[in-house]
Amino acid sequence: RIIPCPYCPEKSHPYGTVFCPTTGKKVPNPTNKLFRSFLIAILLLIATLLLSYLAFNRSGDDHRKQMKINDRLNSNDDHHRRKFEVDDVPNQTSTPAPTLQPSSSINMEFIFVKGGCFMMGQSSEEKKNLIRNIGQARYNKYYADAESTKVCVDDFYIGKFEVTNALFVIFLNSVNKKGNEAERWLQTKWEEYSRSQIIDEAGHYKVESGYEHYPVVEVTWYGAKAFAKWLANKTGKTIRLPYEAEWEYACRSGGKNEKFAGGDNATRLAWYKANSEGALHPVGNKNPNGLGIDDMSGNVWEWCEDTYEKDGYRKYDAKKQLSVRLLDNESEVSITPRVLRGGSFKFGERRCRATTRDKATPEKPVDDLGFRLVKMP
Repeated sequence: RIIPCPYCPEKSHPYGTVFCPTTGKKVPNPTNKLFRSFLIAILLLIATLLLSYLAFNRSGDDHRKQMKINDRLNSNDDHHRRKFEVDDVPNQTSTPAPTLQPSSSINMEFIFVKGGCFMMGQSSEEKKNLIRNIGQARYNKYYADAESTKVCVDDFYIGKFEVTNALFVIFLNSVNKKGNEAERWLQTKWEEYSRSQIIDEAGHYKVESGYEHYPVVEVTWYGAKAFAKWLANKTGKTIRLPYEAEWEYACRSGGKNEKFAGGDNATRLAWYKANSEGALHPVGNKNPNGLGIDDMSGNVWEWCEDTYEKDGYRKYDAKKQLSVRLLDNESEVSITPRVLRGGSFKFGERRCRATTRDKATPEKPVDDLGFRLVKMP
């Protein structure tokens, strides 16, 4: 065995020679180069395996988080499915609306609504536009439950804003309910990506700092009803969720022909898919409608008192505003969907119209669903 030498005429020396006998220079050892190359290859392999392991773990965590979300969204109602099935409008750049600061008070403010008769539901012109834009089949699937009918409502008061986290926390700490009953009312903040900003600290509830004036979300129909009952007992007034006829009448500024709550310009009136940046917003930061009521289009869907029926409008009597169906037993109560109104920050403007209906089962907390209340004179 020999090693080559670049310095002397012999051009090589016996294996193991360190210095060239002729020149005295150190002879390069190819074995050392091979060893270094082998070591570098091993280190690169180890680094590649380590990076692959970290990437796999992160992917697994994301998958587990998505599985949790999917489990929570896996209900027998259409509310979430519609979000993915109906692509209302693409994201687009919107002109920011004038900012209106929310009230710093946590006292509930109600707006008086003078009763009257109106054509509830979408007009024939709206129907034609929808069919032209999305086709008859999709119209029948998503919007045929809101065709126009005449309805009359009595005088009532309605909340200027949706119920906020700050108000709901006062209620939770006042009634001091823990365990299963409280869980039936509200899904508290359960992960860092949860949109519920109410934290349960061993039965004492608080709001994540900075989210006091955001609408409470992930609250069930039962939670909304319990809050209304609590407030009614404190004030001695009749307070409840709005019937959907009352809701739409108030949304349309007293039954006017309005596309959204206060007019036809969604950007100025609502937080929706094109301008929300995929996030909830505090109450009162868009223009109110003609009655001074805020946020009835977009930001969060709102629970109504009514049970949902696809042909419910056809059962309305012009002199009878209520469509609540009496339920036969407790099991039917828990699975019968309730009406949702208003749309949310996740949806295109079509789903945030004043006439759009949706539904959810009453025990289901949803991360873009809140409520406001009605008070009777």
